[in-house]
Amino acid sequence: MTDWAETYDQSWAAREAVFAALLEQEDSLARVLARFDDFERAHRLLTKDGEVRYFAKPQAPDPIGAMNPTTPQAFHGQMLAASDYFEFRRDRLLADLSQTADCVIELGSGYGRQVFAMWLAGANAQARYVAAEPSAIGRRLTQRLAALEPRLKLECHPFDFRSATLPAVAPDQRVLLFSSWASMYAAPLDRSLFRAIAAHPGPVTCVFIEPFGFQVNPHAPFAAQQRGQMEAQGMNTDFFEALREEGAAAGLELVSVAPDLFGRTDETLQLASVIIAEKAGQDACAEL
Repeated sequence: MTDWAETYDQSWAAREAVFAALLEQEDSLARVLARFDDFERAHRLLTKDGEVRYFAKPQAPDPIGAMNPTTPQAFHGQMLAASDYFEFRRDRLLADLSQTADCVIELGSGYGRQVFAMWLAGANAQARYVAAEPSAIGRRLTQRLAALEPRLKLECHPFDFRSATLPAVAPDQRVLLFSSWASMYAAPLDRSLFRAIAAHPGPVTCVFIEPFGFQVNPHAPFAAQQRGQMEAQGMNTDFFEALREEGAAAGLELVSVAPDLFGRTDETLQLASVIIAEKAGQDACAEL
């Protein structure tokens, strides 16, 4: 078993170098993000001789070929062949959910990709945004990118799923809290996270977009393969169980569970489930 944490910080130096070059050429957040996506489609981040670096993929992306429905993907658990351009708009989902939130928190935010994507998709301009991330380089890069969008009220806080301390939020604020391909690294998971979330006096909506289909349904078509990959890389295998047990006991109610909702089936760590839990505010609970 490998430990993802050993190379996590090293990978940020490689990403920061790519972003530094892009920021010398662009002053648009949307263009910087799009060009970084293009770079990552053409390169793979690998460890070689103890160093984490980007290596060019053997074949450059082929736009015309990518239109053909040849990529094995999933949609609502159903397997299909689709174009590489077929994707689930999680930026729109998060932007829509943000409209009733006063504070939006991303756990394991990396360089802020999902916060920026939802912002550019029309997220609530009045909300406070918090990027909670363990890597100091990731937080620094997030702040540098956020400077390209002066209206975005974003702040960065240290955060680690293995010893979870949530950013402070005003008691009366409505919170949207989410993770996207981040809770998968929570090993071991600090199960007190769910009690901390539920302890917020105001309403909370949690959205977890993660490769957790095997945790929801261990008999699903790709469950065994997905579990094997997660275990081999030292990733989380008990998040959904902890959410059902610790979260439910603390007052978090599961309102939507969509296993294997979207993603590639030939790369099961990219096969995402969407899990949504909610807690009503104390005032609403008192009225029930």
